[in-house]
Formats: sequence, structure tokens, C-alpha cells
Amino acid sequence: LTPPATSGLIGVDGRVAVYSLSAGEVAAVVSRVSKEEFSEQLLEEKVRDLAWLAEKVRLHETVVEEVMAQTTVLPLRLMTLFSAEDRLLEALRPHQNSLKAFLEETQDKAEWAVKVYLDTNQAMNCLLSDSPKADQEPPQAPGEIYLFQKHLQKRAREELAEARARLCQELYHGLADLSASSKRLKPLEGEGSIVFNAAFLVSRNGLEAFHREVDRLAGDYHKRGFLLHLSGPWPPYNFCPVLQGCHDPTPGG
Repeated sequence: LTPPATSGLIGVDGRVAVYSLSAGEVAAVVSRVSKEEFSEQLLEEKVRDLAWLAEKVRLHETVVEEVMAQTTVLPLRLMTLFSAEDRLLEALRPHQNSLKAFLEETQDKAEWAVKVYLDTNQAMNCLLSDSPKADQEPPQAPGEIYLFQKHLQKRAREELAEARARLCQELYHGLADLSASSKRLKPLEGEGSIVFNAAFLVSRNGLEAFHREVDRLAGDYHKRGFLLHLSGPWPPYNFCPVLQGCHDPTPGG
């Protein structure tokens, strides 16, 4: 085991440096925090402070990404706290096999996030212009014109729902075939018109083909009102195993 270099990295308190702690055949990258700031009772209040929380998220992600640049990582969630080093080692001990398996499986791989946003107006206009009835001679009577337009709009909405479902299936399976692993995710609150959200674990060797397919799909979908957004590389947040017991309810020190 070669622990990652942590020189210059600061922990989530913004002051104390992080360090590597040997944990069997793996290493944990940790930092000390004060129980005055990070006690369970105080955290319940502090996480409501969005500015405070955003800073902790930034510091946590910086450490994870810096370590990821050196070696394979299993990122634990923010605010995974233990009262002492031996409590952490005790929690990790039963998971040595699953930790090793995960790190081997994700070696030379990274997570890429794909989201699709819907431009409803553009998509509806595209469907309306492609509708066979769009070329028909519209009725002349005012009442019939209104009914005709309502019918076209209703049919376009139905076709939009069908197109959205079909597109999401095609997109997911097409990119999953180029990935080591994949996972459909629920859109986060406040993400507006997002209609697709997924994570893909992509190997370094397969990255060029993956990006090429994303670019092809993005160009095709954009014409139909679906805007594809790719981000990464990220640590494999969405592919981590659940490590039961990896949380100490009495943090501090």
C-alpha cells in the first residue's frame, strides 16, 4: 500500500491538514475536527446554514478530487465522523474485502454525469411541424380552427411524452454499453426541466468512444428540443458500496 500524498490539503474545518491513516490493505484520508463545531447536536443546526455547508462541501470535494488524481478512491459522504482513529479502523476492518474489490473494480475509471434538459417550446414546435396533420388544409370556420389547433397541441403533448421516454431509454442503454457500470438517478430538487439524470462509470480506455457517442447524441437531440449536458470526471460517488457501521455517533476530538 502506498498512501496518497496529502501535503497542502486542508480538512473540512478549513484549518487542519489532512493525513493518511493505514487501515489494513487500504488507507483512509482523514482530518481532525473540533467537537465544539462538529458535534451531532450542533451539526443539525449548522447544516441549515447554506453558506457554511457549501464551504464544507467545497473543502471535502477538493480533498477527494486531489486524492483521486493520485490513486483510486472510495469517497465517503460529507460529515462521516468518528470520535477517534481506532473507532474508524474498527469500522473499516469488516469491510476490507469489499473495499479492495471496489478499488480494483474502479481502477482507471471515473464517473461521468449525463443530464438532459427539455426545451418544451422547441420540442413542441418540432413535433407540430413533423405532424402529418400540419400539412393538412386547416378548417376555415373559427370554431373548427380552434378545435383543430387544440387537437394538434394535444397530440403533440402525447407524442412529446412518448419521445421523451423513448429518448431516455435509447440514451441510457447506448451509453451504458460503453461504460463499465451505469445508474439511473432521480433529478435533484430545483433542477427545473431536467428529464434524464444518470451516472456512468467509464474506463480511461473507453473514454474517447463514450465522449464521441455523447457528442453524436447531443447534436441529434438538440434539434428536437432536448439539451444534453455532460460533466466529469468525478469520483465514483454513485457506485460506492454501502459500508455498514461507517459512522460514529459520538464524534469529536
